[in-house]
Amino acid sequence: RDHGLAATLVLPSDVPAIKAERCRASGARVVLAGTTLDSRLYAVAELQAASGHEVIDAYDHPDVVAGQGTASLELIEDAAHCGVRLDALVVPVGGGGGVAGACLVAEQPGIKVYGVEPDGCDALTQSLAAGRRVSLPPAPTLDDGLKPATPGQLPYEIVRQRITAMARVDDVSLRCAVVLALTHLKLVLEPSGAAGLAAALEGAFAGSGNTGIILTGGNVEPDLLAMLIGGTSATSTSRAGS
Repeated sequence: RDHGLAATLVLPSDVPAIKAERCRASGARVVLAGTTLDSRLYAVAELQAASGHEVIDAYDHPDVVAGQGTASLELIEDAAHCGVRLDALVVPVGGGGGVAGACLVAEQPGIKVYGVEPDGCDALTQSLAAGRRVSLPPAPTLDDGLKPATPGQLPYEIVRQRITAMARVDDVSLRCAVVLALTHLKLVLEPSGAAGLAAALEGAFAGSGNTGIILTGGNVEPDLLAMLIGGTSATSTSRAGS
């Protein structure tokens, strides 16, 4: 919008309404295309053929990796201004761009980097264990923003040489983290944005020293937030019903 450029975002059809609405409010055209990455890539290819617009892959583009890495850079710098040297960074993992950017930023100062994925959606964890990228059908999770079936090729290549370790979180931990952030920190986080905090609260990074946690989003549906505060989750409710 600032540069007068047209932007079309291809999102999954089950994207939370609040995310799509905020994209439209920013001036973007939103196209919904299925629930799989292949569906969205097919839609992107059709749109690109018709418009000739540049394609920016959310998971596999060097500018996206670099841009997402600035969040970790700013956290490191802000901590330093407060007289604190970070020993570790914790980053939620979807397609891998954010954690790859963190790995690049943290390499020179020697800061450890940990990635966090939701249970059943741990494609990067399993890819690192296998020594190659693997695809997983995403399991039900509150982490709607961390469900790519396969990590991006570029993020995987960066992360596999630099990541310290990976951690996983379940819906119970995510709910606790969202509620704690709201009640104690006065921050509204979506479950995906709270994944790093959830893992830290579970003690996944105990002994890592001064640890910075990237909180990656606050686009949460009011009804879901109310359920989380009330002690239930969308996925646990559906499981109980089935």
